[in-house]
Amino acid sequence: MRVPSPEALAISSVINTGDLEAALSRGLSTAHFNGFRPEYEFLLNYLRQYHDLPSPEVLVSTFPDFPYRDNATEVAFHTDQTINRHNQRLVKQAMMASAQALQAGDPYTSLAVMRNVTLTTAALPAVDAVRSFLVADELDRETETGVLFPWITLHRLTGGMHPGDFVVYSARSTVGKSWSLVYTACEAAMAGMHVRYLSLEMPARQLVERIHTVLGNQLGYRISHTGLHQKSVDKKLYKKLLADLQDKVPGRIDVVDSTSGRITPNNLGGGGVRPDLVIVDYLQLMGNSDGRRAVDDWRAMASISNQCKEQAIALGLPVLAAAQLNRDGARSRAMPTIAELAQSDSIGQDADVVIMQRRMGTGPVMRYHIAKNRHGLSEADFFSRFEPDYGKFTEINRTLAEELADEDEEWQG
Repeated sequence: MRVPSPEALAISSVINTGDLEAALSRGLSTAHFNGFRPEYEFLLNYLRQYHDLPSPEVLVSTFPDFPYRDNATEVAFHTDQTINRHNQRLVKQAMMASAQALQAGDPYTSLAVMRNVTLTTAALPAVDAVRSFLVADELDRETETGVLFPWITLHRLTGGMHPGDFVVYSARSTVGKSWSLVYTACEAAMAGMHVRYLSLEMPARQLVERIHTVLGNQLGYRISHTGLHQKSVDKKLYKKLLADLQDKVPGRIDVVDSTSGRITPNNLGGGGVRPDLVIVDYLQLMGNSDGRRAVDDWRAMASISNQCKEQAIALGLPVLAAAQLNRDGARSRAMPTIAELAQSDSIGQDADVVIMQRRMGTGPVMRYHIAKNRHGLSEADFFSRFEPDYGKFTEINRTLAEELADEDEEWQG
């Protein structure tokens, strides 16, 4: 006996259960029907005219060849199958048209055909916010579920980085964005967390140098980044550090660089084991899922920013990224603003937290400004003393920050 198509089973299950809403809520429309579109349109028109669904007898008498099944009741399943078949047809048609354009020597049209394919996505589950226990469950947890910021003031004002958060560190070049990311990653690893670090600016070896510098100082070693990079470090001391890193760092930092291919937001959650934190260094060097780079135009950057936020929510993990400033922000000596993020306004719109940073003078004092905080107070400052050759940040108060900056200014004078 021939099995009816998903379209026929979807219509039969709606008739049998009376639950058209279940099909509509999953995105089903007349466009998804290839063989039984008249039957589905009849069902919808009947409902509009008589405010009820037709009986099986009415349907079959109107369409005698329709393969009605009285045992079909799984509306959601058969609806998803119908939509999936429709998506398959769209992709197949696009692939054929794309291949024809490619054979004709037109790669641009070939790529455009595939980009224009719009699929119906799976149904999105909803949460009854009135009766939800999501917040209560978080309050009942005995342990902190978020990733701590390494600066006490920043963590207190934001509550840390939680699943779904998209956080951005931004500053002018050479100010210390990458060191800030590495420092955050190392603090997370020392707390036993798994960090996935996407390095688009430097190869893995250079990033490992920085990570070992920071972790070494946290374990009591005084090994400089310069010593590691220039190979002037005490080799016996470094080997001892490597042994301690194995035994005394409970977490891990998985580094992915761009030597194996362009990194896109789709790479945020890859790698098998689910991380606790994903770091991107930095956003403007990413490509989006259709191959365009952020530096190509603002639309590509907007797409990348949107996808990073969507991936953070979909994967249930926090994403921390560095972002460059535009020319106005790079030239100004004032604290940067969200409007000065390079390439696109979407970064500031999509991010939950944006932290700007700049040096106070040319010395070791760093000033940070919380330009956006979706979870609490924004437009707040905090300060730290930064030792770049050791990747060390020590939070200090405003008074000490100003004193150190003044001392540096006097020394420079």
